[in-house]
Formats: sequence, C-alpha cells, structure tokens
Amino acid sequence: TESVRILGYVSDGELAALYGACEAVVCPSLSEGFGLPVLEAMRAGAPVVSSDRGSLPEVGGDAVRYFDPEDVGAIETALRQALSDDRAAWVAAGRARAAEFTWERAASMTAEAIERAVAER
Repeated sequence: TESVRILGYVSDGELAALYGACEAVVCPSLSEGFGLPVLEAMRAGAPVVSSDRGSLPEVGGDAVRYFDPEDVGAIETALRQALSDDRAAWVAAGRARAAEFTWERAASMTAEAIERAVAER
C-alpha cells in the first residue's frame, strides 16, 4: 500500500529518527534472541508494543506493553491501550530502561562469564 515503504539500508541516525517519529513500534516476534529492535526503539524515544515471547519481556521490562503474538485480539487491545497511554511517561520509561543496557556492561558481563568458566575448568 501507499503507507508502506521499503527503505533498505538506513544509517544509525536515520534509524533513530524513524523510531522517534513512530506512534509506536510493534514487535510481533514469535521468538527473539535478544530484542535489539526493542532496545533501539526505546533508546530513540519510541513507545514499544511487543510480543510476550522470548527475551522481549526481559529486555523491555515494565517500559513495554506486551501481547500474545498468536492472538490478533490481544495485539489490537495492546495497540489501542498503547495509543491512549501517556506518551511522555511511556517514552521516559523506555529511555530509562534502555539506559540500563550498554555495550560496556555487556562486555563486562561477558568477561565475567568467561572468567567464571575458566576458573571452573
């Protein structure tokens, strides 16, 4: 349709601007390894409505509205609630949650896990 555009590659800055311009970012994944799109969207100031599967609830915490991705009614309800929520509060919660995830913290946790594995050997 006219409301869908396939953009191809976008830079990090363009991606952040696209996320920030959204009424909400919807992630209907049935399975998700980590949930980087949820994290990127929250960091950019986009409200997120997401599947309750995989790692998404762990990543989004209380800053995301969740739904069963196999229930169309649940998706509709979550979207309706999301669009009626206090956007400023939701964006602030998302940004605060996203700030908990840094590459430095990931590197530190990875190093600690490796050190524990080596010590247990």
